[in-house]
Amino acid sequence: ATRNIYSSSGDYHEGTTGEKFEKATRNIYFLLNVNKIDCQKHEGVCDEEGYKLPNIHKKPVLNLYVNGRRKYFPKKFSILSEENLGEFIGKELGRTLPQLQDARKVSNWLEAGDKSSWGLALLYLDDGKSSKKLLPLLQLFAFKYVQKISFAKASVTPSLREAFNLEDSGPAVVAFCNGQMDQFEPFPHDLLAKSFGRTGGKLGTWIMSFYSGAKCSEKVKLDSNTNLGKMSMKALKSLLSRVGGSCKQCIEKDDYISELSKFIKTEL
Repeated sequence: ATRNIYSSSGDYHEGTTGEKFEKATRNIYFLLNVNKIDCQKHEGVCDEEGYKLPNIHKKPVLNLYVNGRRKYFPKKFSILSEENLGEFIGKELGRTLPQLQDARKVSNWLEAGDKSSWGLALLYLDDGKSSKKLLPLLQLFAFKYVQKISFAKASVTPSLREAFNLEDSGPAVVAFCNGQMDQFEPFPHDLLAKSFGRTGGKLGTWIMSFYSGAKCSEKVKLDSNTNLGKMSMKALKSLLSRVGGSCKQCIEKDDYISELSKFIKTEL
């Protein structure tokens, strides 16, 4: 969680710190818990946290709790913004993304997989100019969706741009379904058009559109060569429904794989 300790009656010379904090965190609530404590109204809570009201009157505190330890925002509140707050949080909390060098490495990464429960992988293509803003954001998403979605990064190249039908020259994020290089969907919005928080909001909404498994099941061409084991259980269930099947007795992933394998043998 991110926490701002301040006093609504404090003299900070830069306007009300609570309002400044709210503005900087307005669009990142979807990534982590954000809360603020007004020591003027909740002096007892601040005392328990080790913050004395006279000190907070003079200088507010912004900290991040990582595994029970406090990490303090290192910059002045006068320059607090979505971008530098996101950079701070991404550095302290985000997960390091593996670096892939070319299309072959991307294919190997997808083939290897890491048992992500959604059967989804996201690749951040860095244009070399935008990583300061976008990399912390992707690292935070990697933290939020650990064991659910695989994340990696690569330097954008003409060959990768062509492979994933990317027309713009800027950075990109591409989603891959079921560990397959040809089952992909680029993020449909400009990653640099909005602020850190709003870009994150659009990315978050897009990522959640894969949650039900329907999107990934729609990208599957079902035949004897289909690797059903790479798909998430939700995608398998959605795929079975798409081909007109049902399986009330199916409980485990293997049950759905078995049912779809029967369909392939008898119907295709």
